[in-house]
Amino acid sequence: MVIILKFDITVDDQINKKIDEIDISNKKLESNIKELHRIIEYLVKSNELLVKKNNQLETQNQMQKEFISITAHDLRTSIQSIIWYSELLEIDPQLCEKYVNLIIRNIKRLERLTQNILDVARIENNLLRLDKQRFNLENLILLVINEYKQQLDKDEKSNDLQITYENPKQDDKGIIIYADKARVTQVISNLIENAIKFTTKGKITITIDKKNNKKNDDVNTVTVNIYDTGSGIHPDVLPRLFSKFATKSVQGTGLGLFISKSILDAHGCKIWAENNTDGKGATFTFNLPCG
Repeated sequence: MVIILKFDITVDDQINKKIDEIDISNKKLESNIKELHRIIEYLVKSNELLVKKNNQLETQNQMQKEFISITAHDLRTSIQSIIWYSELLEIDPQLCEKYVNLIIRNIKRLERLTQNILDVARIENNLLRLDKQRFNLENLILLVINEYKQQLDKDEKSNDLQITYENPKQDDKGIIIYADKARVTQVISNLIENAIKFTTKGKITITIDKKNNKKNDDVNTVTVNIYDTGSGIHPDVLPRLFSKFATKSVQGTGLGLFISKSILDAHGCKIWAENNTDGKGATFTFNLPCG
């Protein structure tokens, strides 16, 4: 008995099947290629990010080295000055008042430097605490200005540099805010000291207004402006002005503005700065909550 098997599969069917298999393989290959491209793009972006982070770390490392150098210089200078004037005081007691004033000035300089370093440690460890109260902002500004005017008088620079407060005449009772008085004093002092550092002659003007500003739409804030006619903000420093160790000056550690911003951040407020349009000096602006 002979069995005959009959197949319906033709040559064309076999070809079509192979074509389908090839199509499936091609689609898988295309999918793999796309996935490979995505991986390459991811690796390229990751590499760019790593390069950027590395550059930031190098910049930060360089800034820290500069900070250590400047801090060591400030410490050494102040300590040497204290020793020097103390020895002169022994030699010539008649100049007691002059030498004692110079010694006190250097001691205060050391105190500020120590306080700044401690404040940075508090900020980085989230230990900065606020003791808020209601107080007259205008009275505080006038008190701080008076202290710096006395310093300028002792330095015989009062004729070259004027510090003034322009009263907005908005309220006879003054402008009452609700904030940490000691920390606000620190912010204002830091900004005035920064302005003095870059303004050898001319003026530093402080103004206040209650108007809305482009950085904060809250009507219950006051805006403080500190304007100077000094050398302005260096273009290299401007983008990182309120970062830690940001400075182009041989004087100062670059911590004052970082601390000031951190204090205002803790109050939920803003600080910003820009060079004046007339090319003379800069203006620092910050806001505070009304009482």
